[in-house]
Amino acid sequence: MAQHTHTSIQGRVPDDTEHEDTADEGVTDREPLLHDVQRDEDENHPKPWESSRKSRIPMIVYLIFLMVSLEFEESVQAVPTVRLYESAICQQYYHGPVEESRCKTRPIQQKLAQIRGWQGLFDALPTLILSIPFGYMSDRKGRRLILFLSELGEICCLGWILMTCLLWEKVPIYVVWINSLFRLIGGGPNVSFATLLAMAADVSTPQTRSRTFYIVFCSMLCVGAAGPRIASVALEHSLWLPYLFCAVGLAASFPVLYWMPETLPDTSTKQPGSLELSISAEDSETTLKDKITSVLHVYQLVLKDRRMLAALTCVFLAQFRTVGIDILLPYASFKFNWPLSKTAVLITVIYSVNIAVFLVILPFGAIGLKRITALPTTGVDLLIARCSLGLLASGAFVIGIANTVGLMFVGLSIFAAGFGARISMVSVMTDFFRKDYRARVYALLSIIEELTRLIGTPLIQTAWARGIEWGGDLLGFPFWILAVSFKSYPHITE
Repeated sequence: MAQHTHTSIQGRVPDDTEHEDTADEGVTDREPLLHDVQRDEDENHPKPWESSRKSRIPMIVYLIFLMVSLEFEESVQAVPTVRLYESAICQQYYHGPVEESRCKTRPIQQKLAQIRGWQGLFDALPTLILSIPFGYMSDRKGRRLILFLSELGEICCLGWILMTCLLWEKVPIYVVWINSLFRLIGGGPNVSFATLLAMAADVSTPQTRSRTFYIVFCSMLCVGAAGPRIASVALEHSLWLPYLFCAVGLAASFPVLYWMPETLPDTSTKQPGSLELSISAEDSETTLKDKITSVLHVYQLVLKDRRMLAALTCVFLAQFRTVGIDILLPYASFKFNWPLSKTAVLITVIYSVNIAVFLVILPFGAIGLKRITALPTTGVDLLIARCSLGLLASGAFVIGIANTVGLMFVGLSIFAAGFGARISMVSVMTDFFRKDYRARVYALLSIIEELTRLIGTPLIQTAWARGIEWGGDLLGFPFWILAVSFKSYPHITE
């Protein structure tokens, strides 16, 4: 969040309360980031979706369905994946099937932390390597193809994890790491969500963009709140049943991707306030070297902009929350001797608090802050982001020191209330760019978020293994590290 200050993020994003005739005025107080580049017609380019009030509602419904499909897979598979890993490790350790309660020993939990820590590293690599190429493809060839490839890759990942863990007698648990290779097909979930975010921006006007973001994001949260419960019930019947649900859910999105129009916008008209590109038009690039140079030049200009560096720093730190969620389930299971199926309620708490935050607290809080502080929209968004990081830090600290279930739920609620940091920054950033650069900019966000996982997952999983080794109050050691990370956000001023 921002304090009242000097310069870092100077642009403003028109909020939902502004009138149509004030939307263009907001452009005048922004420094341009991406200037218009004239495109030649490309016969292979997907026909742009024609925006109108009548056609916008069906498109939002399509996007909600796609977001629900993606989030269903992400939320339902979280607990079963941990349980599958734990079960395979446990059965290899005891040389046969045993009760879940016998898997809560230090050697097994330390190995589980090791497996999941390296898994997070390997999962991050495809996104780091391929986000830029997939973002470029999305801006040039269309959004739907990238979503299809990404979801296909995720289905393959699910199949590999399930096969490896069910064949625990014949296959070492380390073979599960190979599933990360399937994310080369489409870049992984981060690329999927970045593409969906670009599609949501495509079908919105500046006046409706934040509202569209909230609607699509809240649909994701509703599914996320129900997903762990579905996983918990399915786990009582079989370890593989949740994975079947996930695969079917992802496959259900394929017909929707086929039926819906392409949202890639028409770029024949100029859009003010965009990143200045000093090279020739992209369609005139004939060699691979020219295309790579063009793509990298966009990111070079982005990273030289102080506003973007400030926003990306916030996104980087806010993403540590997902690393915290990764260890939250085994942490609660080990500390309070819960079966992993019971820990699903923790994820439900997180999503339930998030729904309240994004449906009520953020929209009305932003209006109140704007009236009280007289800050511009960007200043309010920065203030929300900064306060959200403070809530993440406070919540992580309370979770780390919690010696009772009640106190842990208090800390978890505070922690979940801070999840608005990322979307506040995305709202600020969206209006800085030409609409045909959105997927590439959001792909950059995916890279930043995966860098967080790349750095944070091994670090926090190692800290968790140390906490198990030390025992006692030091079990919360990884959450204390998270608290310090969230509090390290620099004082960004406007």
